[in-house]
Amino acid sequence: MVVSRFGALRLVLLPLLLAAALVVVAANADNDDAITAADAVAAAAVRPRASDRPKNPSGEVVHLTDADFVSATNGTDWLVMFHAPWCGHCKHLAPTWEALARELQGTLDVGKVDCTTETATAKKFAIRGYPTLKLVRGPDASFEFRGMRSLEAIKAFASKFSEPPFKSIKTTEIDAQIQRNDVALYYVYDPLRLHAEHMEGGFTEIALALRTTVPVFVVPDANAFAHLGVEHDESRTAALVVVKDGGTERRAFSGTLPLPSGNDNKDAAARRAASRWVAENRHPLIPQLDGGNSNEILAPENRVALLLVDPQSEETPAAFAALRDAARAWNARWRDAERNPARFAWLDARLRADHVAKVYGVKAAELPRLVVAEPGVDLYYNVAADGKPIGITPTEIVDALQLVLDGKLSVILLRYPIAIGGSFVVLILVFLWWALSDPGEEEVTFTVKKETVKKETKTVV
Repeated sequence: MVVSRFGALRLVLLPLLLAAALVVVAANADNDDAITAADAVAAAAVRPRASDRPKNPSGEVVHLTDADFVSATNGTDWLVMFHAPWCGHCKHLAPTWEALARELQGTLDVGKVDCTTETATAKKFAIRGYPTLKLVRGPDASFEFRGMRSLEAIKAFASKFSEPPFKSIKTTEIDAQIQRNDVALYYVYDPLRLHAEHMEGGFTEIALALRTTVPVFVVPDANAFAHLGVEHDESRTAALVVVKDGGTERRAFSGTLPLPSGNDNKDAAARRAASRWVAENRHPLIPQLDGGNSNEILAPENRVALLLVDPQSEETPAAFAALRDAARAWNARWRDAERNPARFAWLDARLRADHVAKVYGVKAAELPRLVVAEPGVDLYYNVAADGKPIGITPTEIVDALQLVLDGKLSVILLRYPIAIGGSFVVLILVFLWWALSDPGEEEVTFTVKKETVKKETKTVV
């Protein structure tokens, strides 16, 4: 039998092609198995736990105490409002909380804790302001609600806890999710070296806390490391990466991974470090400031470049583009730092015109305008080094932030403090100004009432 050279080549190549095809099929099968295993961990995280009693049988708010909190919350989830009887915001929320209990009858327990009397429970959950709303996965784990305090928003938050905390995807699906989400968290691991069960307790708890705010994806595929721009070697079996702005910003957690689930101090410290990193990086590149996130974005430890705009103005798109480019440049400068010293956000100043005028002294005719806020000390900056309004170009925004960081810009005291505890800070600042000023013909006294500073003068005889 005579075999042509082409026929001989086919005889050689055909087995090789078949072998390659079998390798691809096997790899896909392995990846499918890894995704199935990861999905099982996600499902187990929200699987109803055994409980001898029905949930919220009466549809009423239950008042929990130090004496019964542990026994009541053991083995079941509770939506709890931590409050104080004198708190006006708590009183305002009370009818909504009662309506929530009625609507969640038979599905989720709803309770209240008076922090003025049940001090041990309040201390255990580190309650620092009222009202604080938490879903308690009792008796120790809890997840705080930070959104708008409406009935529908709180119900939506509660319903999220019956859904899996993360979604498992393939490497080929990553790009679509990056384009679909302004910000998302990706957890990647090598399934040949780590089983899906390693996520229980450590990573799963972080994902549970995030699921109402940020999409969380798990990619059990070693090829995903390179796809997300993370080095993969023998020493790295897992990576935690946040991706923002269509993929232009990618940041990987540098702490301990995989997260341990043990109870010793070292393991707990590793989980806290990951939680802090996620909290600092979970916002979009430029979030809109609103009632649901203002407490977090304008937290005392933050410095915020805040763009005040009228969304309907023709100048707004250019201002947004400048702020976005400034945020990219600034974040790139601080990419390797342990903590970025500034954040970026925007506010609909047309909708909040009165607030913007009172707090920042900016009128509607002056929009768009950029200010740099330091909520922790109730200060803001609205002019550049030349005394003119901060220019809304990428270079001018970055330069202004750096000057603020260096303490070289003129500062203005907020007219109406925006941070919790602001009145006390204002009082201290005003007292220092008075104490250090030269004595003159007038004695100046200050009183603080309802978070405003009132100046009174009287002639000294």
